[in-house]
Amino acid sequence: MILIHHQKSMILSSPLRKIEEFEKEINLLKNQLKNKMNEIIYFKEKELNSVKNAYERMNPKNREKEGFAQVRIGDKKVSLNCIKKDDEFYVENATTSILSKALKIVSGGQ
Repeated sequence: MILIHHQKSMILSSPLRKIEEFEKEINLLKNQLKNKMNEIIYFKEKELNSVKNAYERMNPKNREKEGFAQVRIGDKKVSLNCIKKDDEFYVENATTSILSKALKIVSGGQ
C-alpha cells in the first residue's frame, strides 16, 4: 500500500507532469489574455466611433446646414448674451463672415 502511494506521488510530482501542468496553465492564461484584449479593443473601438460621431456633429462645417454660426467681437469668440446695443460684431461660419451691428437686444423669448 505504501509502495502504491509512493508510485502515485512520484508520477504526480514528476518533471514531465509539472511541464504538462505548466503548459495547460499557460494555454489557459493565453486564452484569457486574448479574450480580455479583444474585449478591450472592442470597447475602445466603440468609444472611438462615439468620439468621431460627436466630433462630426459638433464640427462647424457640418453644423452650417442647421444654421450654425459663431459670434465674434474682434478676434474673440463670444456668446450672443455678451452683445450689447450698438456693438459691432461678426457672425460667421466656415466660409462667410458678416459684420453686424446690434440695433436692439431682445432677450428672454420676447
